[in-house]
Amino acid sequence: MRNVDFVKCLLLCLLCSTTYKTNAQTKVDSLQVVLDKTAEKSKRLQVLDLLTREMIRKNHQDLIPSLKKYMSLAKELKEYDFMASKSRFLIQQHIIKGEHTKGLQLCDSMLSFKSNFNKESSEAHILLKKGGIYFSELAYKKAIENYLKSAELFEKSGDIIFAADAYFFTGQSYSNTGDFIKAIKHYELANNLYEKAKDYEYMFLVSKELDLIYKRNGLKSLANENIKKLIRKSKKYKLYDNLRYFYLSLTLEATQDNKFHLAEKFLDSSQYYKRAIKDISLNLYNEIRAKKVALFLKIKQGNVIAADSIYKSFLQLEKQISHKKMVYAANLYKGHYLVEKGESEKALALLLETKEFVEKKSSRNNDLQEVERLLAMVYEQLGRYKEALIHKNNYINLKDSVHKSSLTNALAFHQTRFETTQKEKEILQQESEIQELELEKKIAKSKRNMLIAILFSLVLIGSWIWWRGKQKRKQLQEKILRNKKELTNFTNQLLQKSKEQELLQFQLEELKEKVTEKEEVTTIQDLVATKILTKEDWYTFKEKFTNVYPNFFLDIKNKGYKLTKAEERLVSLEKLGLDNSEIANMLGVSVDTIFMSRYRLRRKIQAPTDISLIEYFS
Repeated sequence: MRNVDFVKCLLLCLLCSTTYKTNAQTKVDSLQVVLDKTAEKSKRLQVLDLLTREMIRKNHQDLIPSLKKYMSLAKELKEYDFMASKSRFLIQQHIIKGEHTKGLQLCDSMLSFKSNFNKESSEAHILLKKGGIYFSELAYKKAIENYLKSAELFEKSGDIIFAADAYFFTGQSYSNTGDFIKAIKHYELANNLYEKAKDYEYMFLVSKELDLIYKRNGLKSLANENIKKLIRKSKKYKLYDNLRYFYLSLTLEATQDNKFHLAEKFLDSSQYYKRAIKDISLNLYNEIRAKKVALFLKIKQGNVIAADSIYKSFLQLEKQISHKKMVYAANLYKGHYLVEKGESEKALALLLETKEFVEKKSSRNNDLQEVERLLAMVYEQLGRYKEALIHKNNYINLKDSVHKSSLTNALAFHQTRFETTQKEKEILQQESEIQELELEKKIAKSKRNMLIAILFSLVLIGSWIWWRGKQKRKQLQEKILRNKKELTNFTNQLLQKSKEQELLQFQLEELKEKVTEKEEVTTIQDLVATKILTKEDWYTFKEKFTNVYPNFFLDIKNKGYKLTKAEERLVSLEKLGLDNSEIANMLGVSVDTIFMSRYRLRRKIQAPTDISLIEYFS
C-alpha cells in the first residue's frame, strides 16, 4: 500500500505541473513536495532523479545542491553507475563557472569508484569531462590522454556518438598542439562514427575542419577530393546549407587560381542552393562568406562596378555580425577592395587594426601573410616606400615560412600514410600466416577428437546393450505391479474429480471478485521529464511513450513513412506538445538543430508548412 500511495502522490504532482506547464517553477516545487514526503531511500532516489532532470532542463538555481543530494544517496545505496551518471552534470557546472580545480577533484573522486561500475560508459563520461577541463586549461596532452581513454570505453559500450565526440575533441587538441597528422587521423575517426550513427550535422562539421586543415598544410588535391565527396553526400541528404558552403570554397579556390569562368559557375551554384534554404537566420555565416568570395572575385576580374555594389551590401550585412573573428576575416577582403579603389587611408586604418587582431587571436600565418602584402601595397600608394619595403619583406618571409611548413607537413603526411599502408600490408601477411597455422591446429585437433569420440561411442554402445538386457528382465517383473497400481489410482482419481471441479469453480468466483482494473501508472509527464542523451535513454523513453500512445508509430509506418530514429524522437516529442527549447534540452542539442531537423523531415515527407507534423501524420 505504501508503494501505491507513493506512486499516486507522485503522479498527482506531475499532473498538476502539466496543467500549469507554463510555470517552470511548478514542476520543481511539486517534485520537491513529493521528495519531502518520501522516506524510503530508493523512492527518494527516483524522485531526485526526476527533480534534477527538470532542474537541468531549466538551469535551476538549486541544481548543484540537488545533484549532490542525488549522488550522496546513490553512493549510500551503492548505485555507483547512477552516481557517475549525475556527476557529469555537476562537473559541467564547475567547468561553466571556471572552477577547474573543483572539477578535477570531483572527476578523480568519481574515478575512485570505477571498480564498482557495471557500465564502461560510466567511467567514459567522467574521462570525457576531465579531458574537457584540461582542454579549457590549454593542457592539451592531458586532454588527449583522457579523450582517447573515454573514446575506447565508449566504443566498447556501443555509444558511438560519444566515442565520435571524444575523437573530435582529440583532433581539436592535436590541431592546437600543431600535430596536424594526428589531428587528421582523429577527425577522420570522428567523421566515420558520426556518419555511421547518422549524425550528419556533426559529420559535416568535422568534414569542414578536415577541409581547412588539408588546405592549410599543402594537401590541396586531398582537400578537393574531400569537398567533392562532401558535395555528393550533401546532395544525397539534401543539406543545402552545406552545399552552399562547399561551392563557396570552390569559388574562392578557383578565384585564387585566376580560373574566373569556373569561379562564376561555382558562385552561381552557391546562389542556387541559397534559394533552397528557407530559414535565412541559419545562413548568416554563409551570407557573409558569400559576400567575401564574390567581392574577391569581382576585384580579381577588375569589375569595379559590381565590386562597389557588393561592398555596400557588405557594410549593411556587417551590422548583424557580433562575432569578432568573422568581422576581421571579412576585413581582409574589404582591405583588398579599398586598396584596389585607391582609398589608401581607409585601407591603412582597416589593415592595421586587422593585423593587430590576427597577431593576437589567430594562429594562421596565411592571414597575416595577406595582411602584410596589402599593407605593402597601401604604403606604396601613399609614397611611404620605407614602410612598404618593411611589410613586403615581412610578406616574403611569411610566404616562405608558410610554403616550407606546408611542404614539410604535406611530405610528413604522405610519408605517414605510406608507412601506415606498408604496416597494414605486413599485419595482413602476418595475420594470414597465423590463420593458416590456426587452421592446421584445428584440423589436427578435430581428427584427434573424432577418434576419441568413436572409441567412446563403442564403449557406450557395448555398455548400453548389457544394461538394456538387464533392464528388460527387471521391467517385465515390475510391469504387473505397476498396472495394478495404475488401475487403483485411476479409480481414486475418478472419485475425486467431481470434488476438485467444485473447489475450482468456487476459487474462480473468489478470484473474479478480487481482480480490479489494472492501474495506469504511465503518465505523459514521465515522458516530458526524460532527458534523451543516450541509446538507453531513448529505449526507455520509447517504451513509456508506447504505453501512452500504443498505435502512434504503427500508424505512421502503415501510412508508408519510414522514419529514422532521430526523426522518431522529434515527432514523439512534438506529439507531447513541447516547444523547440524543451525539445532541444531533452535531446541535448541546440534550438537551431531542431529547426533544421524539422525542416528536413518536412521535405522528406513533403508536408505543407501551414500545418504541424503531428496534424499531417494524423
